[in-house]
Amino acid sequence: MSVPQPPNRQPMPDSLPHGAATDRGAIQQLEEQLGREGFAQLLKTFLDRAPGRLAELRAAMDAGDAPRVLEHAHSLKGAARSFGAAEIGELALRLEQEAGAGSLAGSRDLIAALEASFERTQVEFRAQREPPDVNGAGSAPTSPETRIAELERRIASLERSVVGLLSRVD
Repeated sequence: MSVPQPPNRQPMPDSLPHGAATDRGAIQQLEEQLGREGFAQLLKTFLDRAPGRLAELRAAMDAGDAPRVLEHAHSLKGAARSFGAAEIGELALRLEQEAGAGSLAGSRDLIAALEASFERTQVEFRAQREPPDVNGAGSAPTSPETRIAELERRIASLERSVVGLLSRVD
């Protein structure tokens, strides 16, 4: 599935490693400002509310309501960027630009990409915040990078399944 690229596309932050959904530098800075507990509470709120925001976006797109898509995409973009969820912020920006131009032609693909990005973002947030797992007696802990890579492989497999299912529906 290809994601449309509007002409005004802004680059992803330089602090994002290739393939990362989150901006670790922005997350670290916010955590330093708010403290670990304060950041954790706000992050939980963002993660709890994001599925509803995505559902509202999908409903507005299904209704062909570009102004509502614009409003929800703008709101999601701001929330995502404030928490270091850079990939979601970038995709929401693209959707906002498209809806702002009065078009929803690529919105279905962008919303699907947002939903997949939300899954990756949750995985990365968890991997950054949880201590590494121990794989049994005497084995070394799994690094966050290794856990992220494994979870990304699982997500990619799920994405392929979703694309296959969507191609049958269309």
